[in-house]
Amino acid sequence: MQIHHDIAGLRAALAGDRQVAFVPTMGNLHDGHLALVRQARAAVGEGGLVVASIFVNRLQFAPHEDFDRYPRTLARDAELLEGASCDLVFAPDEREMYPEPQGYKVHPPTELADILEGHFRPGFFVGVCTVVAKLFQIVQPDVAVFGKKDYQQLMVIRRMVDQLAMPIRILAGETERTADGLALSSRNGYLSEQQKQDALLLSRTLKAMIGRWQAGERDLDRIEADAMQALRRNDGSVTEDLINATKKLNSVLVKADAALDKIEKGEGTLGKLITDDTLYSELTDTLGAVKGAMYDVRSGEGTLGKLVKSNEAYSEAVASLQDVRRMVKSVQQNSDAIKALPVVRSYVVDYNKELIRPECKRMRWYFA
Repeated sequence: MQIHHDIAGLRAALAGDRQVAFVPTMGNLHDGHLALVRQARAAVGEGGLVVASIFVNRLQFAPHEDFDRYPRTLARDAELLEGASCDLVFAPDEREMYPEPQGYKVHPPTELADILEGHFRPGFFVGVCTVVAKLFQIVQPDVAVFGKKDYQQLMVIRRMVDQLAMPIRILAGETERTADGLALSSRNGYLSEQQKQDALLLSRTLKAMIGRWQAGERDLDRIEADAMQALRRNDGSVTEDLINATKKLNSVLVKADAALDKIEKGEGTLGKLITDDTLYSELTDTLGAVKGAMYDVRSGEGTLGKLVKSNEAYSEAVASLQDVRRMVKSVQQNSDAIKALPVVRSYVVDYNKELIRPECKRMRWYFA
């Protein structure tokens, strides 16, 4: 097995007509990654080449996340990959992948990337799509394998490949689990034993809820009450993290229901937004400016981003920061409206207002 740290060396090793299967990773490998490598081997056969990348991508980490703490275990990972019949490992450093600030980025559709994990990690899938697209360009594989454990990521990558007409077949690998059912993850090492048990309890509870619904039960209040009871430990204490998360979700749903009422009646900021194109433009422009400033900080671009590495632009950055604060304040004052913009505009601009009420009813049923 060969290990390459530079793009030119990898491309030279890939020269020829052999089929190439690719497994991108951030390292700190476990059996789930190795199963994807074996699946890649099966896809191209013994006559093909299997490439795995190991690169911790800064673009998909928010400033408060674990980029610096994420385990780098290249020597161990290389041994595991060789044992799984990998042919080539691409392990570049940041200077090789990003010799200059990555100004060109891939922005996936918000309806796919800004929900679920993307809702809690703004910009995450921009970083993922950008690095995967760049790795695809470097490796130019025939096949790429992604795990179903990160199901949203799998869907985002598939959509990107389809819409950009990349000649790559995306394969999905099944989720590998521990003996007690916990999905394998490189970040499981961050969890205490109690947190691992809580994760398993949550998984079992959700599956039980799904099973009851599929069996025909429709008393959602009863199903939810039983699920909450199941999230209590044997000693009677409450798994606080899980209960608090459920309470936060319920709070969000209540606010969403109230927002839908305003949309229907044309009341408040949301209702006015239906007919006020000027307000819509101002809010979206403000949000875009704030997002741009935040991306600059994360990627080391612009005045604020450069300040992370240098104090030379301090005075200029302070002025920029004041502008950002004003924008953030404006966003906060109109936060409900901004969150509702994609839905509201799609119904008002593209469809008929009469569609709003049945959609509200459908969403209320979903939130029940």
